[in-house]
This record gives sequence, structure tokens and C-alpha cells, in this order.
Amino acid sequence: MENNTNSCLHQPPLFHSMILLIFNSRLLGKYYLYTSSTHMKQDLLNRTTPDECDGACDLRLNYSSKVLAIALTLVTLGLSTIPVSLSSISSKNDIHTTGLITYPPEQEFSTVSSTELINYVGMTTSEVNTFITICENQGFTELTLRLNAFSEWSNEQPSSNYVAKAKEIITAANVKNIDVNIDLHTWYTTWDDYFRDSAPNAAGNRNKYLNYVQASINAFNGFPVKAWMVMNEPQARTATTSENNFILDVINTANSMTSQPVSVRFMGGYSPTTGHYSSAIDEACDFICRNTYWDPRDPSESVYGTTEAKMNDVIAYAESVGKELWITEFGKSKTNLNEQRDYVAVFVEYSIEKEIDRLFCWVSQPEGGESESYNIFTRYTPNPAFYELVNSV
Repeated sequence: MENNTNSCLHQPPLFHSMILLIFNSRLLGKYYLYTSSTHMKQDLLNRTTPDECDGACDLRLNYSSKVLAIALTLVTLGLSTIPVSLSSISSKNDIHTTGLITYPPEQEFSTVSSTELINYVGMTTSEVNTFITICENQGFTELTLRLNAFSEWSNEQPSSNYVAKAKEIITAANVKNIDVNIDLHTWYTTWDDYFRDSAPNAAGNRNKYLNYVQASINAFNGFPVKAWMVMNEPQARTATTSENNFILDVINTANSMTSQPVSVRFMGGYSPTTGHYSSAIDEACDFICRNTYWDPRDPSESVYGTTEAKMNDVIAYAESVGKELWITEFGKSKTNLNEQRDYVAVFVEYSIEKEIDRLFCWVSQPEGGESESYNIFTRYTPNPAFYELVNSV
């Protein structure tokens, strides 16, 4: 067949009908091609928005392990189909097409609000169901569960009791169409005391943590964990090369154990986008995580190192690379319940305005949570702040 990049592909008799679908996986920051007749999948040149596909885009499709040199001219028409022109194919049997790429319209953006559940090991089955029903009634579609990595990592495996209860919660949540993420929760003191270069036996401790990550993910083999956050809040200072490499090793270890999205949670004031950690870490993460207690009502005030400028920087970065931005901690002390409610309401409103993808209020602890200052529950009764956790659409 002749090469012809300037004419629209006609439909010769040798071609049979096939539909190619483009869908947006914003979590992974890529567009993919799918076909109804094969497992064809191709990264659209890592393009992150439909606007970037206006005009001409040269693609290579892998079909049955054969690379086909096909130039597709994509012209956005605002419709559900895009005309295609053919450059060349290696064999008339390689591809069957109608000459149209069909794709669903982009869904309207929605900020997802939720919370993180901690210290849940003592919950009864009835209490689990009560908590999940409260979340369902609030419209939650996601929930994060904490594993206590800060106290478990040196054992190189998670608590079997916590894993069993987490599985029970995942099962109950899934029945209500609520997805569950897992947070391997370290503290900044965990990093300072055990993982930073100057910590005693840092190399041995780092190896133990890598083993802990492997064992934790393996413990949930077969359970539908939506996403993994495999470290929380490394030190609030500039990392060395070896410290950055350790975090990359943690991410790589997790990726070797699961096909689900993986990330690391940083303090908003001390992160790759603030220059305290290598940008390679955000690049290696499937989604971007930041913890922040910054208050949009007082934007000039720095809170734990987070400023309005740093918030703007991470929002812009996530958008530029097509990755979701998760605010994995935000909240206010329960000392004044009205103030706690007002802060949560304002931060959710801010997040919706800025099109932040997901935010998880710190924290939900119905069991033994009297001393947890940021708790948004009093036993199994939500504080007023809980009811401010709403999605944008």
C-alpha cells in the first residue's frame, strides 16, 4: 500500500471493522488506545490533555508484538470521532480499521473528599458497618486506612491483627462502592531516628523498611487496594543523594509487588516541588501526595513550612505532568468544633476551586480517639467538620 499522510483513510475491502477507544487515565497521566479486537494499548506520546492532541500526532501502535509505523493525523472536532490518515503498515493483515478513532467525551472534573481511618483494630463487625454506612451516607467513594509503619517496620512485617481488620473494612467498603487506599504511615521522627544518613545503622534499617513494604503489600494480595502510599513525611530538611535514592528504592520495591498506583506522602513545605527532595521522586510516583495544614483564610501565614506559593507550585506541577494531586492530610484541632468545621469547609472549597483531585481529612478515629486532637469523630458520632467533606459534583 502507498504511503499517504495527507489523505483521509478510505475503507478498502481488506479492512474489517474495528473500534479504537481513547480513554484518559489521569491518575497515570496518560491517554491510551484500546481496540475491541485485541489487547492493543499505546501511550499517546505521554500527552496529558486533549488540547495537546490538536493537530498532528505521530503514534506507534504495538499490535501482536509488531510495531506498525502508522502516522495518525488527529484533528479535534469536538465530536466523538477523529479522522485518521495512514502512513504505512507492514502487512495488510496487521490491522483492521474503519478509519475512525472513537473516544468518549471527558468526564467533568470532580474533587473527591474523604478521610483517613486509624487505630481501627478494635472495631467490631457492627462498628465497622456503622462507620462505613456513615461514610456512604456522606457520599464517600474512597477511604484511606493507616497501617502503623512507624511501629511495625522493624519487625519487617505488618501486624496480622491490623491486616485482618483492614481486610474486613475493605470488604465492607467495597459493598458500598467505596474504594480503599492503604497508607504505610511513618512519622518524620521515624526518618530522623532511623533512616537519615546520620542515624545509627541507617543502611540496615533501610533494608528492613524495604522488607516491610514488600510484606505489607503481599499481605493484601488478592484484596482490591486502590492505591498504596508507601512512606509518610520524610524529614523536614534537604535530603542527601543517598536519602533520595532510598525513597526511590521504596517506590521501586512497591512497584515490584503491585500493579496498583504507588506514591510517597510529603509535608507540603518539604517536598520535591520545594527543592528539599529530588524531582525524580515525584516523577517515579503515580500520583502526587502532600500533607498540609495551611489555611486558605490566612494565605500569607506559613504552616509547617507550607505557604500559598508552595501550594500553587505543587498544583501547577501536578497539572503539568498530568498526575493527580492528593492532599493526604489536612485538618484542624477539635478543641473548638465550630472552628474545626469552618476550617474543613474552607479547605474543601479551596480544593474544589483549585481542582485538587483528592483530599483526606485528618483524621477519623472512632475507637479510643479521645486523645487524638484532630479527630473528626466522637466515638461513632461525626463532628460537624465531617459533614463538610463533600465532592465537587
